[in-house]
Amino acid sequence: MRPTTFLELVEKEGANIDKIDFYKINIDSGFEFFRVVNQIVKNLDTLQRITYEIIEDYNRQNCRYMELRSTPKELGGKSKD
Repeated sequence: MRPTTFLELVEKEGANIDKIDFYKINIDSGFEFFRVVNQIVKNLDTLQRITYEIIEDYNRQNCRYMELRSTPKELGGKSKD
């Protein structure tokens, strides 16, 4: 997800990002990031926007293959794995 989109959605949804240390990335901060993402991806429009932006950004980098996976809890999705 684009950092600008992440921060925009955090502000819009009022999510708390105090526990994320953007300067010290580790497994704990990664799980905290995903916890916040689950709070801010609340509808299909947001999921579509994020997906489009990711594909757009990777296309600009000449990426020709990528896999995306998401199971937004707010949308009632369950992993099929």
